[in-house]
Amino acid sequence: MTEKGIGLRSLVDGIDPSTAAGRMQLGLFATLAEYERELINERVRAGVMAAKARGVRFGQKPVKQETVEAKLEVARELLSKGKTATRAAETVGWSRATLYRYLKQRGSEAPASVEPDRPVVLGRGRSQYAQSKPLPPRN
Repeated sequence: MTEKGIGLRSLVDGIDPSTAAGRMQLGLFATLAEYERELINERVRAGVMAAKARGVRFGQKPVKQETVEAKLEVARELLSKGKTATRAAETVGWSRATLYRYLKQRGSEAPASVEPDRPVVLGRGRSQYAQSKPLPPRN
């Protein structure tokens, strides 16, 4: 940017990076900001280590397996009645991906039907109309 004649001047702070003193001030400020950021990171790491030493657990609480089994039972029942996987997952408060993951973990098969409320993905770079019939010629 300097080669193209683009400059910056801080009117409030009186810093002009086109001068040697201005460049030195900016360099010092950048170094101090980096130093402060490293101090903050060190303090955070020390705090996390102290919390772990006190027995604090981070992250989501583990899911109760009884709850998962109960929700899976409801979802399987809905799927057997012909409901879509999306509808069954929403009913039990899961995403469709979560439902499929639990079905796979528990050895159940996912529903074989394509869901009507989800567009069919043909593959990378192909139009959704690639397999449709062409329009008749115009007059």
